[in-house]
Amino acid sequence: MKNKSFKSYYDEIQVDENLLQQIPIKKHHYYKPILIISCVVLLFVLGIQNKETKDTFEILAYNQTYNSITTQATPMDYYLIHDQVDIMDKVQLKKKYEEKYFSKKTDFKQSQLDLKNYDGKYYLDGYLTTSYFTVDVQSDKIESIRIVQGGNPLEIHLGGKVYQSDTTISYDLYKKYYHTKKGLKVIWKPEDYLFNSKIKDISDNFRIEVNYKSKASKLFEVELSFNQKGQMFVQKRKTKRTEINTELKQSKHKYLRFSTLSESETIKELKELLPQEVIDELMKNGYVYEDKKENYFNFSNDKDEPTLRLDVSYDKNNKIIQYVSKEYGFTDSITSTLEKDPIEIIKHAQDILMNQQLPLTEVILPSHYSGGNYKAYIDDFYQYVIQTDINMLVRIEKREENDIVEKEVTSNIYSYDDITSAINTVIDYFNENFKGCTLKEIYYAGDNENYFKEILQQYGGDEAIVLTSTFDVDGSGGDGSLNPNSTYKDWIWLLVRNKQGEWKHVDHGY
Repeated sequence: MKNKSFKSYYDEIQVDENLLQQIPIKKHHYYKPILIISCVVLLFVLGIQNKETKDTFEILAYNQTYNSITTQATPMDYYLIHDQVDIMDKVQLKKKYEEKYFSKKTDFKQSQLDLKNYDGKYYLDGYLTTSYFTVDVQSDKIESIRIVQGGNPLEIHLGGKVYQSDTTISYDLYKKYYHTKKGLKVIWKPEDYLFNSKIKDISDNFRIEVNYKSKASKLFEVELSFNQKGQMFVQKRKTKRTEINTELKQSKHKYLRFSTLSESETIKELKELLPQEVIDELMKNGYVYEDKKENYFNFSNDKDEPTLRLDVSYDKNNKIIQYVSKEYGFTDSITSTLEKDPIEIIKHAQDILMNQQLPLTEVILPSHYSGGNYKAYIDDFYQYVIQTDINMLVRIEKREENDIVEKEVTSNIYSYDDITSAINTVIDYFNENFKGCTLKEIYYAGDNENYFKEILQQYGGDEAIVLTSTFDVDGSGGDGSLNPNSTYKDWIWLLVRNKQGEWKHVDHGY
């Protein structure tokens, strides 16, 4: 028998169309919303994942709003001041300049203005700014952020604390204050020697480095310059480690090897002041530039990428008048087995600088040293800053005449910023109202919560603070209420403030 083909093997099936139309069809209306919800959830999850793994790094300039710093020169609301002035009232001058440069609506402002005498002419030197630098970076792969100064100090604010010019911040700490009032702020601070130059010729740079847990890193350099009016301009460039151009490399200075220097008085003093580990490093790898016209030395352990740098100024007798360690990591390798008494180290420095030992007073640290293992002391002629964990003097500076002593007093109630802002408030009030008087010393009177409560009950406010001072009165007797040619000691100042507000002077006297 022949096989039937597949087509003819089965009879054709006939379908009744009328019966099909009678079968009820269930429409699943809930499929559509479920599909929409699923898509939304998926997009949300992907968004979160993208946010968690986002790897951005933007250097921002705050000028009332945040703007990314690009490779194009961008103006900042930051002004260097070097103006010859007729009046010698620092307080009135400061108010005049702040009114000129500061808007009343500004969210951030900072100024530092000093009256200087150059060859019998008075100049107001310093800066005013309503701007700062910060970074915007997000990635769980980041371990830390490092900020390194160039030729001038940086004031680094984070979480209500002020850090030194070369500091490493953990990413967790940065993230804790991200987009808050206590977030990262970096302010450039000019050194005094800059004002001996034409402002339009001033330039500097600083570096911001992001270190990843993988040990990789991203490094950016921010370059600063000023126009003839003293306004700052900034620009950014990404750089490889081998391409870092510090101000040492950019300049056309001629460098000598430290090991070949003749034993001048300055070099002898420096060798006696520095820890042996630093001297060994300079003898091995040190380079030196000297500007004889400005009486200035620069020492570094690499011309292009130093991890150790020292700036030294000296007088006509080659005696050190200022010494600053601007290390970029080398001193982290110093492992002192025994922490020495800071007083003994400074007494040794006194013997070298002055051939005598003078009484020392512990004072408040300069702002860019707060937040580390540092202590500051003064004698009649010098201020000393010592890094206690490595037994190293990191700053020595000749004191100016009539320099005000701001003694260090520890507190469990108020921070460094709280106390220094109160002191500055009193100094401004004293200069404006105590004519014929010279403020010699001022400091925090100490934690006294019961007394603070009494002050608040009398004057109002949320917080109170008490300062103690010493001042001299000339022959005029001040406003007539003080004894002529006398010294007042233990004179107290009472201040109050509201939360997040500024200190207000409310009373003074004995």
